[in-house]
Amino acid sequence: MGVVLLSDAVGANVSGLQNYSPEISPEILLDKYRDKFPSLETRDKQVLLRSYHNQQKVYLAQQPASTPSIPLNTEQRKLYEQGVKLVKEGQDLEKKGTREFYKQAINKYQQGLKIAQELKLRQEEVEILFLTGSVYYSISDKKNALDYLNKALEISRELNKPVFEATILGGIGAIYTNTDEPREALSYLQQAQSIFIAHQKFHELVITYKAIATVHNKLGNTKEALDSLNKALKIYRETLKDSSGQADTLYSIGSVYSIAGETQTAINQPLARKYGRLGWKSVPSSTLIKQKQGKLFFVGYSGDYPDPTKEGYESYTAGKGWTADYQDNCSIVSEQSNLLLHDCATAGGASGGPIIDWIDNWPYVVALNNGEVKNRRTGQDIINFAVKMDFLDKLVARK
Repeated sequence: MGVVLLSDAVGANVSGLQNYSPEISPEILLDKYRDKFPSLETRDKQVLLRSYHNQQKVYLAQQPASTPSIPLNTEQRKLYEQGVKLVKEGQDLEKKGTREFYKQAINKYQQGLKIAQELKLRQEEVEILFLTGSVYYSISDKKNALDYLNKALEISRELNKPVFEATILGGIGAIYTNTDEPREALSYLQQAQSIFIAHQKFHELVITYKAIATVHNKLGNTKEALDSLNKALKIYRETLKDSSGQADTLYSIGSVYSIAGETQTAINQPLARKYGRLGWKSVPSSTLIKQKQGKLFFVGYSGDYPDPTKEGYESYTAGKGWTADYQDNCSIVSEQSNLLLHDCATAGGASGGPIIDWIDNWPYVVALNNGEVKNRRTGQDIINFAVKMDFLDKLVARK
């Protein structure tokens, strides 16, 4: 079942919730809502940036890790093994995903880089330069990220590694996308595109098409943005046979139309016909409270999920808040001041996430998560708020 999450902005602007103040004493910490609905574009942009850097890591993971790129004598080999150990420690620290661990990872990579340079291992040098630049990007240090990636780009060209060169070009372009120099981003991304086409690297190519679309969208070039997205969609359909990629790209196409003010065209994208629809129903609060205990489920992008340091979540490398979380056995426990109180586990970022019930063997959204009550002293969750769906009925009636 595909679930379409409503924007935070929807939940933020109903029932006067921004100013809601119940009579109970616990401190209420409501999520900070985005100022404008087109923030969906920002989310897409961040996904693309993460995709590029993850793709670079996939490339490196495919390279031999324990064999030096040039012959080494016994003493040099010992030094090389020290460098391998340092890089592995850096990668382990990077997986922990916090700013402090990122800084520690950079330190390990820089030590490994010195060894690679001392041994004149150019292939290893370019790979460690990339790893270091990627982590600098993770802590929003764009200057150092670009410095390291540009050095990696120069060496990859010297070594005639076109696919790695293209991946670095894409990474640099993705960083520029998030600056005031989008045209610079376009230059790098188009270079990457040409190389990926020449080498038939379709997974990398669809990421590049979507990154190019993001830049064009930022520049107001709607036609060019849609052209790039449709190229990506064609590859997902005909070459990669990737339904998830198709759905994501169709969503992006709809977002472009929406931002351009062509909302009807956005709605008419064939996403629902292919992947199904998720409607809503206004169910009486008394029914939800009395008859649906432990029978609801919740989907959302909580800011504390997933934690890649925990066993079983190591592969979730996109970062916390970038993967949808599912929880079943939820309940609506009561109603206060026209708001529903529920016990689904949520955190900042999950606002707008649907609380869903099965009605006549079909899933329907019966409430939208909107905020949480925490213990002011301990920070522990006490209860969560949700918005009733009758507000959508009223909006539709106004039309």
